[in-house]
Amino acid sequence: MTSRCADLRGASLMGVDLSQSNLSRADLSHAFLILARLSDSNLAEANVSSAFLHRADLQRCRLHQANFTQANLTQANLLGTTAGETALLTNAILTGAQLPQPLKAELKLNLLRRLLPHWLPLGRDQCHPLQPSPALPSEKATFFSNSSKLSLTPGLFWLKR
Repeated sequence: MTSRCADLRGASLMGVDLSQSNLSRADLSHAFLILARLSDSNLAEANVSSAFLHRADLQRCRLHQANFTQANLTQANLLGTTAGETALLTNAILTGAQLPQPLKAELKLNLLRRLLPHWLPLGRDQCHPLQPSPALPSEKATFFSNSSKLSLTPGLFWLKR
C-alpha cells in the first residue's frame, strides 16, 4: 500500500494490516491503530501524535523523525525499527513496549536530560553530587522495559568524568 502524505486523522484502523506501506509524512494523529500490523512500513516524518497503537506491530518500520507525541504505544512491538532514536516521543506511553537497543538508550538519555537541569563542569577525576532540580523537587521517574528497570531520583546521582 502506498499512502504517502495520506490524511488518516482520527481514523479507526483497528486490526488493519498496513504492512510494507509507505506512510511517510502521513497524518495518523488521533487514529485508533489497535492491533494494527505496520511491520516493514515507512513512517518517516509521519504525524502519529495522540494515536492509540496498543499492541500494534511496528517491527522493522522506518521511524525517521516521526512524531509520536502523546501516542499510546502500550505493548507495541518496535523491535528492528530504524531511526527510532530520531522520532519525537514526548509524553508517549511505552508501558510494556518492545524496544530496540538504540531507542532504549535514547529514551534513557532523554529521561536523564529531563531530570538534570544541566551538566556540572567537573575536573577529570572529581565526583560531585548533583543538586535536585528546582523545577522537579521530589519527582521520581521510572523507565520500564522488558529486560530492565531504571529508576532515577534527582539529588541521588553522582556524576564522574
